[in-house]
Amino acid sequence: MQATVSETDDVPGSSLFWRWTKALLPWCVSAGLIAFVLAGQDLRAVGAAFSSVNLVGFVALTTVFLVGSLAIDSMYLWVSYSWLARAGTYRQMVVARGAFYVLSIVSSVVGMGGIVLYMRQTFGVSIRRGSGVMLNEMLQELGALGLLALLSVAMLQGSESGALEVARGFAVGALAVYVFSFLLSRLFRHGLLRYNPEAVIGVFANQTWWQFAGHLGIKIGLNLWHGLFVFGALACFGVHPPVGASVALTQLAQIARSLPLTMFGVGVDQISFPSLFAGWGGDGGEVL
Repeated sequence: MQATVSETDDVPGSSLFWRWTKALLPWCVSAGLIAFVLAGQDLRAVGAAFSSVNLVGFVALTTVFLVGSLAIDSMYLWVSYSWLARAGTYRQMVVARGAFYVLSIVSSVVGMGGIVLYMRQTFGVSIRRGSGVMLNEMLQELGALGLLALLSVAMLQGSESGALEVARGFAVGALAVYVFSFLLSRLFRHGLLRYNPEAVIGVFANQTWWQFAGHLGIKIGLNLWHGLFVFGALACFGVHPPVGASVALTQLAQIARSLPLTMFGVGVDQISFPSLFAGWGGDGGEVL
C-alpha cells in the first residue's frame, strides 16, 4: 500500500511560503504602524519640527550617546563573562558588542545569540554557559528598567500624566519578577533546590549576591544613559519634559521596541514616543 502523503507535502512550496511569511511579517507590521501613525499626524507640524531642530546639537549628542552606550554595554559584557565564564578582555568585548550591534537592533535575542556563538568560537565558552550569561543579562535588564522607572515616577509625585501611571504599573511588575528570580537563585545556590551546574540555570544560580548587584548596577547606568539621551534629544526639537519623566518613560519605550514584532523597532518607536510624551510635545510633531 502506498504511504499516505502529509497535507503539508501535498502543497508544493508550503515550507518556502512560511519562510517568506516569517521574513516579511515584521516589515509589514512596521509599514502598517508607520501608516497608522502618519494618518493621525499633521505632516506640516512634523516638517516644521525638522526645520527648527538644533541639528548640530542633535548630531553631537547622538555621537556621544552611541560611543558611551558601546563603552557601558561592553563593560557589562566584560564583567559578566569575567565573573561567570572567566573569558575575554574589555577590548575584546568592545569588538564583540560592536560587531553584533546591528543584529541587536534587529532583535536583542538575535544579537545575544551572535555573541554566544562568538564566545564559543573564540574562547570555547559552551553554548549552555553563554546562554546562561545572556539569560542573566535579560533578567538584569528587566530589573534595571523597573527600578529606574519606579524611582523616576516617584520623583514626579503629583503629576497627572496617564503614561506615568502605566510606567508605575510596569515598574512594580518588573521588580516583582526580578526579586522572585533573585530569591529563587538563592534557593538553588544554597542547595535548597537541586539544579544541574552545567545547565543554563546553573549560571543564574552560581552568582553571589554582590555579582547580582554589580550586574544590576551597570544595567542601571546604561538605561539611565538612555533616558538622559532622550531628554537631550527631545530638547533639540523644542520638547522639554522633566528629566524624571524622560527617564521613566524611556524604560517603557525600550520594552516596547524589544518585542520581536517589527524590523529594527520601526513603527513601535513612532507610536510609543509620541504617545508617552504627548503631554509635553505640543501637537505631537516634535516628538514624532
